Amino acid sequence: MKKADLKDFDGQKVGELDADMWQAYYNHRFFRLLQLLYLLVKEQLGLGRLVTLRCAGKGL
Repeated sequence: MKKADLKDFDGQKVGELDADMWQAYYNHRFFRLLQLLYLLVKEQLGLGRLVTLRCAGKGL
């Protein structure tokens, strides 16, 4: 498994995803929230699809 490199951290992207996730949460769009969590974990940690989905699912 590839390790995440802190040099690749994109604070702007994480901030945008975080704001979108809160908006989805408050609008009760939980499938959209899961999609955004999946993107956040996949892009920032570089995990595989199944591991990313498990991690995103635990965030709900």
